Amino acid sequence: MSNRNLSEYIEAFLKELSKNGIGIENVEQYSGISIHSLSNWRNGYSKPNHKNLTKLREYALNLWSFNKESLYYNNEYKELREAIQTFYNQIDKILMNMSSIGETEKKIFDDHKNNPQAQDMLEKFLEFGAFDMYVNIDNQDVTKMSENVDINKKIKKKYKKPFIENINNLIEFIDETSQYEVETLSESHLFPEKLVKRQVKEFYNNIPHEEDFDVPYKISSIGEQWIQANLGISKTQVKNWRSGKDLPSKENLENLKKLVNREGKVAFLGYLFSNKDFVNMFLPSLEIEVENKDKEFELHSTLKYFTNVLFYYCNYNENVKSLINDVQENTIKQTRISIASSFFDEIHSLKVSREVYYDEEAKQNMSDLKEYFDMSHKSVEYVLNKDQQILDRIFTDENIQLLIDYADANFDDDKKEALTEVVRKLKKHEGIRPLILVTNVKFRKLYHPNQEK
Repeated sequence: MSNRNLSEYIEAFLKELSKNGIGIENVEQYSGISIHSLSNWRNGYSKPNHKNLTKLREYALNLWSFNKESLYYNNEYKELREAIQTFYNQIDKILMNMSSIGETEKKIFDDHKNNPQAQDMLEKFLEFGAFDMYVNIDNQDVTKMSENVDINKKIKKKYKKPFIENINNLIEFIDETSQYEVETLSESHLFPEKLVKRQVKEFYNNIPHEEDFDVPYKISSIGEQWIQANLGISKTQVKNWRSGKDLPSKENLENLKKLVNREGKVAFLGYLFSNKDFVNMFLPSLEIEVENKDKEFELHSTLKYFTNVLFYYCNYNENVKSLINDVQENTIKQTRISIASSFFDEIHSLKVSREVYYDEEAKQNMSDLKEYFDMSHKSVEYVLNKDQQILDRIFTDENIQLLIDYADANFDDDKKEALTEVVRKLKKHEGIRPLILVTNVKFRKLYHPNQEK
């Protein structure tokens, strides 16, 4: 983005505001940006940094939100409406693509300056290029991250110890559990007690055994032999990895990740595998269950988003008013800005409280759900059944048409496109990733929690 283009965007925006009685003094007052800076930017003498661009975008959004009714219904404000929308999109696009070396990382660390533990974790993820974007939840600032981070020798050396620990623990896990028959697997001190019979059998079929390898020598380690055979490397190479004498090449590291179904950028180097991780490596059905839960949560989040849109734009409708009232009455505690978000978050919390009810460690780590843990199973079932009756009244043909009619009269193309996609997905009983609903411009324009403030 050239300095000239940016100054032209700012000039056009300020000029349109002035035509409608919003002077530069007003912009200074409500954006927190000095007149001197605004003048320099519009004339191209200098350009705003990331922080000030965020202020400009926030100002445009607030200008739209606080004057929504006037901008919608008065045709005399058509040019102002279009100017605000255009400027917001222009600045948002610049911010999404703004990523100078070092500046992005510094901004992320500054966001967590009072949390050293979070900074340590972020440093690791940034070094491995684990993020494709970074979202500051407090101000909804979105930063696009570089997707091509080289895991060089320096990074590998820095995280050498976790790799040695992981490769040794993986091999020892295989050596230990491969000794047992399917009926005696539970006798292994590394094997979990909570698996059902079909999962035990699946694990047994996937863990390597000595008879799987046709070699003319006695195998001293099933785990070493399994890695050697699948990666096409020598026994010496595996032993060098175990001792730390050598580290895997980029290709071998990627192949090793694929072998154990751990293809994340940080795998093997950035964290230590737990015993549960090792079990899951040889139980792909558990991964499928996790994927299904993720899809279920996407559907839940998308229906929540649809409900927020419905309540925000169509609360004048008597049926929607009645629905809002029922949601309020059936929500135990309001934890979010919108009652719809509180309602859906509570449904999720109630379900989670039953899933981990007998897991004391999980319950201790979820102290915010204590109120739901303290409820009896019967009470939770009663509440969820009442909530389901309300859910069945939300995504109906009548409510869909109500929103479509409102959109035809009031929405711009971006908002219409966002609404159409949400409805299309929900009709197919599918969802949209929650992160997309929060960060994508068209979805943020259609509905964002800040609009409720």
